[in-house]
Amino acid sequence: MFFVLKFLLVLFLSSFFLAEQVHGDRHHKEQKAKRTNNLYTEALSRLQYLRVLKQHPDYHNNLSTSLLSAVDQFHFSDFLSFIDSSANERKENEQSIQDSDHFGDQQTRRIVRRESSVKIKDALGDDATTDTGFRSNNGTEEKERGDVFRNDSAACFQDVARTIQAFNDGESWAVEMLDAWGKPGPSLKRGSFQFVGNYDQCRDARAPPLPGGERQGFYGRYCVLRLNYGQESPTPKQYLQIGSCIPDTCKEQELTQLVAKALEMVNMTSQLSPGPMECRDDHRGGSTFTTLAAIFFSIIGALMIAGTVVDVVFVQWPAWEAERVKSRGLPHEESTPFEGHEPIMLGQDKPGQEGRAGETTALLGRTLNYVPPSPLWEIILQVLRSFSVYSNALKILSTKEAPGAIGCIHGLRFFSMTWVTLLHLYMFIWGFLANPQRLLAMADRWTFDTVSNSAFSVDTFFTLGGFLVSYLKLKPWMEKGRSVNWRLFYFHRIWRLTPPYMLSLVFFTGFTKFFGSGATWPNTMPADEENCENYGWTNLLYVNNLVHNENLCMGQSWYLANDMQFYLVSPLLFVPLYYNMYAGLAVCGTVLLSSWIVTGVLSSDKDWIASEFAMTFTNPQLERFTDYYIAPYTRVGPFVIGILAGYLMARHGGQIAMKWYVVVIGWAVAVATGLAVIYGIHDDITAEDPSSTEVAALYNTMARSAWSVAISWVVIACASGYGGPVNWLLSWKPLIVLSRLSYLCYLIHPYIMYIYFGNHGDAFMFNDSNMIVSFVGLLGISCMCAFLLHLAVETPMVELEKTFLKKH
Repeated sequence: MFFVLKFLLVLFLSSFFLAEQVHGDRHHKEQKAKRTNNLYTEALSRLQYLRVLKQHPDYHNNLSTSLLSAVDQFHFSDFLSFIDSSANERKENEQSIQDSDHFGDQQTRRIVRRESSVKIKDALGDDATTDTGFRSNNGTEEKERGDVFRNDSAACFQDVARTIQAFNDGESWAVEMLDAWGKPGPSLKRGSFQFVGNYDQCRDARAPPLPGGERQGFYGRYCVLRLNYGQESPTPKQYLQIGSCIPDTCKEQELTQLVAKALEMVNMTSQLSPGPMECRDDHRGGSTFTTLAAIFFSIIGALMIAGTVVDVVFVQWPAWEAERVKSRGLPHEESTPFEGHEPIMLGQDKPGQEGRAGETTALLGRTLNYVPPSPLWEIILQVLRSFSVYSNALKILSTKEAPGAIGCIHGLRFFSMTWVTLLHLYMFIWGFLANPQRLLAMADRWTFDTVSNSAFSVDTFFTLGGFLVSYLKLKPWMEKGRSVNWRLFYFHRIWRLTPPYMLSLVFFTGFTKFFGSGATWPNTMPADEENCENYGWTNLLYVNNLVHNENLCMGQSWYLANDMQFYLVSPLLFVPLYYNMYAGLAVCGTVLLSSWIVTGVLSSDKDWIASEFAMTFTNPQLERFTDYYIAPYTRVGPFVIGILAGYLMARHGGQIAMKWYVVVIGWAVAVATGLAVIYGIHDDITAEDPSSTEVAALYNTMARSAWSVAISWVVIACASGYGGPVNWLLSWKPLIVLSRLSYLCYLIHPYIMYIYFGNHGDAFMFNDSNMIVSFVGLLGISCMCAFLLHLAVETPMVELEKTFLKKH
């Protein structure tokens, strides 16, 4: 099958030689026989190698000249001439074979294959010392090539052969198919190894049936062809990715076979190996999560429609009518829309029962007159109204705060969610970048440390979680005495977090695949779909940070597992503080000190680096993620400090009086601490001059707790009246609404990024303006989707809890 060589080598050799120019320090004028087989070893399999490219002495060599030199050394023009002439000879040989008898048929085929192999050997060069660079393996390549040729009866290979021949003949459909292939572009020396191609052009191309119905026609099929550089390494493999357009009669296994055989035929198996091939189309199959999502959200949708109708008809409309009548100065009885019906008192307060805002009165503050026929009917109406789009939307968009609320927490929560979204954006784009070295070059800016250290936003969440659970429990206890229902204490937390969490997981795992298609849209979407199918139960039990944590489902949910685990043990930390301050401090101090010791010992023993960004990009340490970054025993420090800060505030009644110099010193220390944590490890982020093992261990041990102390000061100072412009910004009224959306926004924003970049259709060009537009747009869309899910899930769950537990 001569077309195999042409089909693959024409499209791949230019990429191979350019990649060689990227990696090697040797000149192309050297003899091919002097080059070692590990030419591509250690090339591009490590992300940090892109940074070293800038320092190569041949960095500014003329790439085009090198390409022409490489092609000339391989006598590529002679090879193409041979391939072109072989097609006609193949037709003549096939005709002679058909005229022979059975024995003569076999003999002729052997002669043809032998002659073809000789011609290929002559074209490629049998002598290992020639400039062609292809070496003989004691005649074994003839056998291997013959294996390929014997497959020419397969529909795939026959259609590939037809495509090549049609291309030589200038037929438009074949030109369209080959033109749809991804082609090497600029910046190969800067790590641009994604040649996407044109998905739509490929799928639109159609080969007509052959005359006489000998063979049916076929359409183009878009496949991503990956070639792995280098040998095994502890870092994730990096691939040369080529968007290919092949006949739709071909399967991924056949494409892999073609590539593997081609690499064997040119003796490049020691430098390159076929990676996972993936053929992409518009077909989307459902899964268990798809079925569950369809069922759950169909029920929720029906409840939202019914609840909105009940709310408007029985509650809001009578109130609007009463307001209209009142504005005209008419008696209400004369114009009621329910004339002849008994007055309705939906959710009217019973003696001794605390009312609920928005339930016993209309949303505009007007009392309603609706008496339910029976208590059961009242419960049904309340359940339906819990899903009312109208009422729930007004509740979400309300900027009212409960008495005694600490306003700055809203701003801290939203800005922390925004910060972690920015970090995830830079992480998600890595696999889609057209210029990946530009991202690593940006790490040289000291201002980029704000992005690379965005992971501290999660420690802000832990600090606020500890602060709120301690403050909201201890303050009422200190004012009115200890009174708590521990069953409701835990039920409330699980009920508030789990339904939005699980329904978001089910919805996006089941439906994300249907939100896109194209050249950059993988067949498995989201990427962790298989993990969710196999290990989603760990998310439901909030143990996914400990069990199967190397196969995370909904990767960002590791935070929820830690947060729930901390909440479950929180009474052991704040209850002793209520009875005896010193006993409580001893317990909290023991937990905090134990966490520091464990973190320091692990960091020193395993030589962990000091930066999460470097862990992912410039100095990969995958073990650090599972054993340190998401482990509860290394992340509990900020939660404990939040517990202590909440106790301190509760002990002083919600405000702490301080001298002016205490305020000045407190702000100075907090700001200096925050800046040191964020900007103090720049050389570790770039991996140019990383800290010693001891210094890195100290940073890993103390940095998160130090950040938590700074955040605790901000909360205490703002709540006590010493926040100034900081408190004004963090307590800005619109941030109350955005803060309500932060939980769901945190859960779903990675899926929004999946959808956006997956539908991009081409490699993403990294620069400041593109990143700003992408960040603002993705954040805004995430908040809008979070609002819709809040209407469908989170607010109804809150209202249902109030309905059934209002006596508690």
